[in-house]
This record gives sequence, structure tokens and C-alpha cells, in this order.
Amino acid sequence: MIHEVIDRVRTCRNNKIKAFSEKEAVLTYFQQRYSIELSDRKYEFLLRELKELLIAPVDLVHYASVITEFKESESKPGFTEQCDLLAEQELTDIFKKYTF
Repeated sequence: MIHEVIDRVRTCRNNKIKAFSEKEAVLTYFQQRYSIELSDRKYEFLLRELKELLIAPVDLVHYASVITEFKESESKPGFTEQCDLLAEQELTDIFKKYTF
């Protein structure tokens, strides 16, 4: 049961990461969100970090609220939306490092 929940969270998180696998998507995001041009060097470091995150285990502490709610009620609506928000927050924390 818990492994299924974690797998769903991992899938959600990885889908968010994969959305930024194209360089244009990353550059557009940084331009729109932070109004900056991301250098090629920063992009390469960011891409490496995203690839590492893709294979890393799910941060159970970060996603604890989603995991707990899903365990309590599998049919609870909003799982995907809440998981997406937490995944976006995780990515935003990484992206902020590249805004300097």
C-alpha cells in the first residue's frame, strides 16, 4: 500500500521534472518567472541536477502530507493537484539557486 502511494508521488514528481527536460521550456520558465536569461553553463548544471533528482528517491518528509492523506482515503480528490504543487515547490527551490 505505502509503496503504491510513494510510486504515485514519484510519478507525479518525475512528470514535473520531465516537463523541464527541453531547454526551451527551462529558458522560457526563467524568462517568465524571474525575468532573467539563463546562461548555458547554468543550464547545464541545472539539467544535471534535474537528472539526479529524477533518479533520486522521493523526499518522504516533503511529500508527507500527500502520502498521509492518500493513505487515509484513496479516493480523496485533489491528490494529483496537491502532489503537483509539492513537486513544483521542490523544483522552485532548485531553480532559485540559478537566479544569481
